[in-house]
Amino acid sequence: IDPANRTASKTPLNHTFDPVLLQRRIRPVTPRPVASKRVAATAITKAEGAQGLDQVAVAVRVPRAFGARDRGTVIHAFLERWDFKRDPAESIALALRGAAVSEEIGLTLTADCLRVAGKIREHALGRKLADAKSLEREVPFLLQTDGVLISGAIDAVIDNAVLLDFKTGTPTETDRAQHRLQLQLYAAALESLTGHRAQEAYVVYVDGDGEFTEGVDVAEPQPRLALERASAVIKSMNTIGQST
Repeated sequence: IDPANRTASKTPLNHTFDPVLLQRRIRPVTPRPVASKRVAATAITKAEGAQGLDQVAVAVRVPRAFGARDRGTVIHAFLERWDFKRDPAESIALALRGAAVSEEIGLTLTADCLRVAGKIREHALGRKLADAKSLEREVPFLLQTDGVLISGAIDAVIDNAVLLDFKTGTPTETDRAQHRLQLQLYAAALESLTGHRAQEAYVVYVDGDGEFTEGVDVAEPQPRLALERASAVIKSMNTIGQST
């Protein structure tokens, strides 16, 4: 990603002009039915994991703790900039440049990013990333369902076939279920954006001592079923909004 312009950027490598792909990327969202609301994909997955309608409302409206979110933002910013080949120091410095943190916290974040870089390099995923012919970061998308736009950004797409979602912190089983649904929605988004179906998808847990990656089933009908689940969650959210 260009730090001056936080839109999706390609690391390749391959600059062949593809008019069909360009048309898919710039085409407007189908105007029927007209979408009057926008919901983040992460809000949908959190809401589905909540128990009861009251908790659905809390899951959607209450932000996460600032400290953990700030740390996650810096690590994501680093992973957006690093090419997974060169020394990560420069990419870490760029990620920290936009973070208003003390020198002590900056040193801690630097150590965290270096630890993440080491894990990636030691894992088979590191070779897949380094060898990618096409690598897109923070790919924004809009999906329309039941008159509502689902918005989000895919952390990384390798060769229009492999989806990655980087997660910090230690996940609970509920978190893991939400992350799987999130990637299945991303698979639906990839096909909508590019016409390509995802072949593989992984949640990458950059912290902790457990499994570094978790594979997610994104073969059909999983993306379609994920959209149906998202639609059901949106209807529940609308019901809450009308009753409050």
